[in-house]
Amino acid sequence: MKTVLAAIALMTTAATASADIACQPATDMEAALKDWYGERPVDVRVGNTQLWASDRHETWTLVRYLPDGVACTVASGTGDPSERPGPDRVAELAAPDAE
Repeated sequence: MKTVLAAIALMTTAATASADIACQPATDMEAALKDWYGERPVDVRVGNTQLWASDRHETWTLVRYLPDGVACTVASGTGDPSERPGPDRVAELAAPDAE
């Protein structure tokens, strides 16, 4: 539960993007994104990194999936859906040296 709350706290930062990283089991991460933010995976995926977003809540979260079943937030933000990262920005944020 503490890891879920930590991930939620990291994702609630106001601004266009935050690069704080929080990791937890992928099923827990997905449940938190769905239940707390109404986010769903969108058609922007680069390798093992998936963009989740909610038009209603105007939030987005970039999630990296690891082979061991863990998922980590790479970046998150709020704002108009037209401002969420596209494929090029997702690739940039997902790059290992971007951390």
